[in-house]
Amino acid sequence: MTSSTSANPSEGQTIVIRERPYRSYLDEKYFYTWLESLDDVVAVRGTASGLCIDLRDKLLSRSGAYDLLALLARYSYPLIPVRPHIDPGDLAYFRDPRAYWFAELFGNDSQGN
Repeated sequence: MTSSTSANPSEGQTIVIRERPYRSYLDEKYFYTWLESLDDVVAVRGTASGLCIDLRDKLLSRSGAYDLLALLARYSYPLIPVRPHIDPGDLAYFRDPRAYWFAELFGNDSQGN
């Protein structure tokens, strides 16, 4: 399933992940519906390279990063491709070692840099 609401985002505004199988047609449909509903996401498209998530800007809003991490985690997608798109001003928030995303986003990098 692919959708496109924007032609060509600027360099660095796309997250690419290897698509995983879905459990049913509705499971896939709801994943895409949720992903496409995120304010910071302008387009979603399947390519030979993987699932491309085109962002409005290079950096996600805090709520946009939070929601994208939640969706990707729910569907067992890797979270690390989101890290370069987290606003440096929000890193302190996302560096919470108790958060489910911490180990994957920062690993042993306790400073988050």
